[in-house]
Amino acid sequence: GAEPKVRRAAFKALGRLGGQKDLPSLVGLLVKMQDDGSRRDAERAVVAVSRKIIDEKERANVVLDALSAEQRASVRCSLLRVLGGIANAGAFEALSNALKDQNAAVEDAAVRALAAWSDAAAAEVLLDIYGRTQNRTHRLLALRGFARLMAMPAGNRPVEKTLDMCRRATARADGEEEQKLVLSALANVAHVETLRMAKPFVHNETVRAEAATACIRIAGAILEAHPVQARAAMDDVLAVLQDENLRNQAEEIIRKIDSSEAGVRK
Repeated sequence: GAEPKVRRAAFKALGRLGGQKDLPSLVGLLVKMQDDGSRRDAERAVVAVSRKIIDEKERANVVLDALSAEQRASVRCSLLRVLGGIANAGAFEALSNALKDQNAAVEDAAVRALAAWSDAAAAEVLLDIYGRTQNRTHRLLALRGFARLMAMPAGNRPVEKTLDMCRRATARADGEEEQKLVLSALANVAHVETLRMAKPFVHNETVRAEAATACIRIAGAILEAHPVQARAAMDDVLAVLQDENLRNQAEEIIRKIDSSEAGVRK
C-alpha cells in the first residue's frame, strides 16, 4: 500500500500471524521495501516469523539466501539487522564475514548487530573489533557489547580464555570511558585474577568509583576461596575511597572475612 502507517500496521500483523511457509514472501517484501519507517517494521516481522521455526539451525536460512543474492548496500544492511535479531550460528557467521565488507554502511550494520548479540558467543569477536578498528564509534560499541556479554554464562569457554580476554581488554583501555567499560566487564568475572586487574584502577581518581565497585563485587564473590587477596583489595579500596556507601560495602566484606577466619580458629 501507499500509506506508510498502513504498511507498518500490516507488517506488525504479519509478524504475529506469519509462519515458516510465509517467510520467503515476507523476506521478498522486505527486500523490495523503500527505505522509510516501514523497513524496520518489516525487519521485525521477519525476525518474529523466523524465530517461530522450531529448528534453530534453519531460522536464518531464507534471510541468508537473500543476503547472498543482494548487492544493494541498504538492503544488505537491513538483512544484517534481521540476522542480528535471529541470532543463530548461521547469522553469527554471516555477520562476522560482513565485518570485512568494503562498504562502510554494511560494516557498520554488522558491528551494531554483533554489539547487541544475545549470548556470550560474540564476546571474542567484539574484543577483536575493539582492538583493531580505527572507528571510535565501533570501538566503543564493541567494548560496550563485550562488557555486557561478560555478565552472561560463558558456555563452553574455558576460564583461562575468559581471563585472557579480560587481560586484553584491560591492556587496551584508553581513556576514562573505555576504562569504565572494562571495569564493568571485570566486575562480572568472579576470579582472583580479575581482582588483580581491577585493583590498580582504584588509584585513578577519574574511574575510582567504578574500580572500587568492581573490586567490591569480585571480592564479595571470591572471599571464601581467596580471603587474603579479597581483604588486601578492600584495604586498598578503603585507603583511597571517600564514598560512604562503597566504604560500607568494603568494610562488610572485611567483617565477613574476619568472622570466617575467627570461626576457623575456633
